Amino acid sequence: MKILVLEHSPMARRIIGEEFLSSSYEIINADTIDMALNTLISVPNISLITTGVALEGGDGFGFIRDLRSPEMINQLKSMNNHDVPVILVTSNDTDKDRLNGYQVGASDFIQKPWSRGHLLAHAESLLGQDDELAGMSVLVADDSPTARTFISNCISRLGVTIHEVDDGDLALEFLKTNKVDLVVTDLNMPRMGGDSLCLKIRGELGLTDLPVIFLSGNQDKGTIISLFKMGATDYLIKPFLQEELMARLRVHLDRAKLMQALRDEVETETTDLSFWTDAKDEIIDQDSGKGKQPRILLVDDGPVNLIVGTKILQSLRCLVQTACTGEEAITCVEASLAGKPFDIILMDLMMPGISGIEATRRIRRMEKALTQDAGNDPVPIIALSSAFAKDKNEECLKAGMTAFHAKPMKSEKILAEIQRWTEVAV
Repeated sequence: MKILVLEHSPMARRIIGEEFLSSSYEIINADTIDMALNTLISVPNISLITTGVALEGGDGFGFIRDLRSPEMINQLKSMNNHDVPVILVTSNDTDKDRLNGYQVGASDFIQKPWSRGHLLAHAESLLGQDDELAGMSVLVADDSPTARTFISNCISRLGVTIHEVDDGDLALEFLKTNKVDLVVTDLNMPRMGGDSLCLKIRGELGLTDLPVIFLSGNQDKGTIISLFKMGATDYLIKPFLQEELMARLRVHLDRAKLMQALRDEVETETTDLSFWTDAKDEIIDQDSGKGKQPRILLVDDGPVNLIVGTKILQSLRCLVQTACTGEEAITCVEASLAGKPFDIILMDLMMPGISGIEATRRIRRMEKALTQDAGNDPVPIIALSSAFAKDKNEECLKAGMTAFHAKPMKSEKILAEIQRWTEVAV
């Protein structure tokens, strides 16, 4: 993936470039706005742009405004550079600047100085590599094109599919024939406002569990209370920061995903009891290790994935330990090497801080240092992701990962992995 770094300062360009050294990114540097625009016009498939605020020939806000203009968008379409996410890098991170940045089309802000890995984590989130909410969809209803664009740009960072309509009538018609996981709506819209839309969602459509989030400049407490009585799930007062909207949405989407996952698990257990019985017997009653249970470390920053994954593995009579960060995974493995090592590690790739790939590198180095004289084989580490690209697969294998398993975790497939990679289940 190509990242365009627009910075007047050579030192700033070097520091940003160092953030991406251990990943499969190609850095293209530009020290002026003209150079950056010429790069976008001539080099195809730029994945991400970082820009400083103080630039030669203008500033970062003006650069983004020009980048998002209709004329420039049309010019960049042939290079597939017309909707590249932009991170503003600034030492003066204020609410006013953030609001200004988001209004002109910035995707994210990073404040100088940042801790190592922080910029990389934000970049990977923008590039859709944080796949925890992949497959979910959000309906945005707002009569203002500017507001819809701003809201959609915010939400797109979560990796969900976005549908846009400009009033409540169209939102209602869309919901009659399409399934979504969350609705974001303005309060005051022509024909049908958000309040009437919410009532019809709960009553006419019977969607009592669908999260409905109101975004409005109305701060009247009586109005807000009445909306909650109608069935609103949350209410956010305009103007708001991108981080606040994303945090609220993530909470509600995580809950919706958890509820759906648990419903799916109940349905699976009800309709496929024979599989569970056979699977348990197959793992427990082995001639070479009867009564043994595989020790599994499940690593994922998504609470929903940890809950559902643990439930599946425990149903297969595995002993499960969980970690929600790469740092925690390394600590767990280090402790296990002094006693009973894990039989398998299931490692999410995209996590804030230390990624799954970097955690694997450190675990392999640690294994070599601690067990080089013991003759033990490395613990199988299986990468977990909803999508695997060829370059990412190669990076995983180079780091020391053993195999790949696609999300969401499926009982039959994970059982096959356990049988393949552990002596316990052979």
